[in-house]
Amino acid sequence: MIQQAQPPCPPTVEEDSMFIAPFDLDNPPADPPEGAHPLVWRMAQAIRIAHQPDSTACCVTCRVSVAWPCAPSRLAARGLLLALRLRQAPARWPSNQRIPW
Repeated sequence: MIQQAQPPCPPTVEEDSMFIAPFDLDNPPADPPEGAHPLVWRMAQAIRIAHQPDSTACCVTCRVSVAWPCAPSRLAARGLLLALRLRQAPARWPSNQRIPW
């Protein structure tokens, strides 16, 4: 039986739109930059601080031998970028729509 070639997968958000941070993701500023969503920034920053590498390049918070960057550390980096993309939320979310985060 001859198999047909699969169509390529649609690009993910990261592949589709490249976003360059105005700061070093390995050492972001403690305070949110101008225009960043402060709550999202502070939550991502707290996760980033908690999930640092130790001397053996493993995460100090995750289980033993979990290589750094661990999943929470990568999520924190994405959260910092998300905080830059978010603008002020509407005063009231429509009840039939999901919050975009």
